[in-house]
Amino acid sequence: MLGVAKSTDGCRCRICGSAESRKISFGSLLVSTESINPTLHAYENHICAGCGVVFQYPEISDEVLVRHYNGAYRVSPYALSMPDKIIDLPIQIPWSGISFQRFHTFFEMIRRNARQFPNIVPTDKDTIIDLGAYQGMFLHAASRTWGCQTIAYDYNEQGIRFARDALGITDAKVAHNIYEDQFDEQIRFCILVHAFEHLRDPNRFLQHIRKDILRTDGYLYLEVPNVFASPLSDPTHFFTYSVDSLCFVLRKNGFEPIDVQVHGHPYLPELRKSDLLPTFIWQTDAMNISVIARPTGCTGSSGLDGKMINVAALYREIKHGHRRVVWQAVVSQVKRVAIEIARFVYYVVFVLVLERMSYRVAKTVVKVLRRIIKKGD
Repeated sequence: MLGVAKSTDGCRCRICGSAESRKISFGSLLVSTESINPTLHAYENHICAGCGVVFQYPEISDEVLVRHYNGAYRVSPYALSMPDKIIDLPIQIPWSGISFQRFHTFFEMIRRNARQFPNIVPTDKDTIIDLGAYQGMFLHAASRTWGCQTIAYDYNEQGIRFARDALGITDAKVAHNIYEDQFDEQIRFCILVHAFEHLRDPNRFLQHIRKDILRTDGYLYLEVPNVFASPLSDPTHFFTYSVDSLCFVLRKNGFEPIDVQVHGHPYLPELRKSDLLPTFIWQTDAMNISVIARPTGCTGSSGLDGKMINVAALYREIKHGHRRVVWQAVVSQVKRVAIEIARFVYYVVFVLVLERMSYRVAKTVVKVLRRIIKKGD
């Protein structure tokens, strides 16, 4: 396997235990594999030769993470710096809306599988827990759709307070230990939306879910960034998954995926992700992976669905995917510039020229320009 090295300094995959990996370094400013915040945490990305997952090495410490999450992590662009403190909005604009919209993918996957798995549709007797709920927007959508009971669970006390006070999620709990916390009864639906990649020990977490939280007839729903179409520069992401590596870690820990979807929903706002690349660059139809899985009790599988990991091929595929994302963004921006030019021409023509044309000719020109602008919008 070209470029694969056996670690001599403790670099080991937490998921499969392999000490063999290949460092990811594309040598590109646009397709960066380095931390967007090296002051917070500097690291290398590695492809595991055992299971194909991309992981960070070295890992960020718990102390630094706690300080980060309790600091600027949740500060919105609208926050006001006062002389003695920072005050902010009670909801995270626009991210609260995005959390709400993420429910739609879950809803469509539930509906798609309802015929094969009749008990997959939540009822008013079922409970959904969102592990990493923050303000509870996803749960609010679920409750409004199915009338089910909900539990919001998150480390962020302000988010949990908002879920309880503003959304009426009375069962809202502040997390203490995500690998050990338990609830009054086992639950039918467990949700992790863009939270699983933040877990240091996914094996331990999934085993805890299967043994202590989820009912045997329950379902687990995960949504994570797709390694082929998402940046590798977030220092809080311990792992970045492909469909194969995500299904591997699920099966290894006693879950069987019943539906997997690669998608680009919802649309991300044009907030700057770094000093170089705005968020819209990563807005593609393949930026997320969603999966619904059932507990099976069969654990400890080895290998990746019986296939050998071709690390060199996987490296090339990730690199190609990231470059494709950037060039798609370039093409998209060229189209937007063309639309703005058309809009400018529309108004110039309208003011300076159309009044001098015959009514019929002017009307035809306006129709053509409006059609071009509408297509761009």
